[in-house]
Amino acid sequence: MSRHTRLLLLLLLVSLFDLACSNAIVPCEVRGAEECNGIDDDCDGLTDEDFAVGKSCDGPDSDQCANGTTVCSADGRGTECGPEEPANIVEICNNADDDCDGETDEGLTRCACTNGGSPGTERCNDIDDDCDGTVDESLTLCGCRDGAPPVAELCNGIDDDCNDIIDDGFAVGMACDGPDGDQCANGTIVCSADGRGTECGPEEPADIVESCNNADDDCDGEIDNGLGNCACSGGGSPGPESCNNVDDDCNGAVDDGLSNCACSGGGSPGPESCNNVDDDCNGAVDDGLGNCACSDGGSPGPESCNNVDDDCNGAVDDGLSNCACSDGGSPGPESCNNIDDDCNEAVDDGLSNCQCTGGQNPQQEFCDGIDNDCDGQVDEDNGSGGGCAGFGEPCTSWVDCSSQICAGDDFDRYCTTECDPASDPAGWPAGYRCLVGSNRDYYARNYPPCGSDADCAPDGVCTVQEADDQMSLQHQCRPPLAGGGTPGASCDGGNRCANDMCSWFTGLCSEACDDVADCTGSYLGAPTSCVLSWEVVYPGDCGRDAQCPVNYSCVNAHCRGPACSDDGECLAGYSCQAINSNDPPDKACLPAPFFDYLGECRIACAGDPDCPSGLQCHPAVLVDSSAVQGFCRNPPSGQTTPTGAGPCGGAGDPPCSHGICYSSGSGTYCTQLCGDAGDCPGVMNCTPGSLNMGDLGSFPGTLTCTN
Repeated sequence: MSRHTRLLLLLLLVSLFDLACSNAIVPCEVRGAEECNGIDDDCDGLTDEDFAVGKSCDGPDSDQCANGTTVCSADGRGTECGPEEPANIVEICNNADDDCDGETDEGLTRCACTNGGSPGTERCNDIDDDCDGTVDESLTLCGCRDGAPPVAELCNGIDDDCNDIIDDGFAVGMACDGPDGDQCANGTIVCSADGRGTECGPEEPADIVESCNNADDDCDGEIDNGLGNCACSGGGSPGPESCNNVDDDCNGAVDDGLSNCACSGGGSPGPESCNNVDDDCNGAVDDGLGNCACSDGGSPGPESCNNVDDDCNGAVDDGLSNCACSDGGSPGPESCNNIDDDCNEAVDDGLSNCQCTGGQNPQQEFCDGIDNDCDGQVDEDNGSGGGCAGFGEPCTSWVDCSSQICAGDDFDRYCTTECDPASDPAGWPAGYRCLVGSNRDYYARNYPPCGSDADCAPDGVCTVQEADDQMSLQHQCRPPLAGGGTPGASCDGGNRCANDMCSWFTGLCSEACDDVADCTGSYLGAPTSCVLSWEVVYPGDCGRDAQCPVNYSCVNAHCRGPACSDDGECLAGYSCQAINSNDPPDKACLPAPFFDYLGECRIACAGDPDCPSGLQCHPAVLVDSSAVQGFCRNPPSGQTTPTGAGPCGGAGDPPCSHGICYSSGSGTYCTQLCGDAGDCPGVMNCTPGSLNMGDLGSFPGTLTCTN
């Protein structure tokens, strides 16, 4: 056997020995008769078996409750009642027999459960109604709460005498009339501040005043008394409301619901005016007003010129700009002035020579024996001297002429009449021709032809005009333009020339010529020469077909010929042009502008040194087409190629600064006119050659600068 096993067996034996010793029975020794001492004296296996130890008992206290336990007496020969807990229990109000005498809540004077009563709801009565041991508890308005004794009742919102009535003996809460201006009991009796009495609390509403409502508002026993504009005052009765500054229906509002009464809404009577309102509140609208449409039961309507206030707004004929009675005016005799002077709703009626008669509007005054502008004057301020102009007399517009046709241009305007181009010219007025115009045929004044101012009357100037057929230019003598400049004067900035010939080359007024000898004056201190000046002619302008050639018609202010395929099918001054965007387009003969030439005096030069400062010498052709003649002009604007540089004359090449492109075997370059080599820039020479002047031909022997 191993040592470990032997150790385990030894421990087991020790444990068994201890167990046998703990359960050993101690032998009982008989001591005698059993006593009350907590010992088994007679060894019968029972302790104090002859005594009632441990039972409940009532000790020598004041109650009858067995709250003690029987114990052994000190000498062991008997028993006694041990101390009670609790002891000396007294009766309280709780609907229970607290002192165990067989009676519930006996002897309690403030308990509802005494003498067989039952618990109830706690009331303020100095009694414990719910029998919970507390009198009138949780009653905040009770003087006896939590057991306090009753006292004499005060007026303070508390039941002081605990009779379950608060403030009894005081008339709190009853209606009362306080010290306000009415006699209505709108207040409530409340306790006085010291609690010993009462007073009338604040009234709401207070100080009620009498209003017209068929009621006694201030509670004085009288209805609507003291109200002067109330139908119910003094014993009256309500009735329908009318405009009379009285509350007829006694609803507290005077003349209410009456839209045309001045006294409605708190208004007051006033003087009657024309406004569709009863201003004086007498029950009649606009009464006593003679020029008021709303008088005698009338109604407002649109205002018309009749010296009556039709819309009843207090203003007679207001808003009518052509009425004499507007703005306080009065009727008077009718005159032609686009005004209804007699205020009879008809403007300028009964006047036979007045444009505005019958309601027509004024027009511009013109000569027809009628007052067109309705200013009381017939044909005033028209024509020469303020009267209507007759045939051939001056005019500024058609209104000046008795014929109502004013012809001419800025140089000369005159009155004329219509004519028939097919009539015999012998019957035409002397000095006139029958011209086919843009809107009528009329007699046009003839002017003498001229070559220069010397060919005209002393007060005339030679001008450039387009011929009647629009196919050429011609010189004609005309009266000078008023205030126009003389030859050589500046015409920049809108200044006009007397002959209307402002040269855009120099900004100076020029003059007509047809001979080199005509140009004797000087411009800017330099001599002049007569050269051919080109102008663009625009044929085919029209206002009607009669102005166009035969078989041509006026379309969009231009004469249009028949369909064509090339220019050869069209008249002179016309070309075959597309008239739409069709592919291919349709074509017809249309006007083709072209150049025409007339003589004009310009500053003469052979080369640049001959020109005034800032001007250049450019080529022109003498009026007799014999040779090239230089003239001075402003340099061209934009990019140009200077003399000696090139190439020039090709597509896309800038123009030459002096208007001449020289062609040689080695190429092209720009050049200029010269009188000698000193007029040429650099080392260029002044040599003769042929100069092509376009429509005017080529001119050999012309001196230009060459390399």
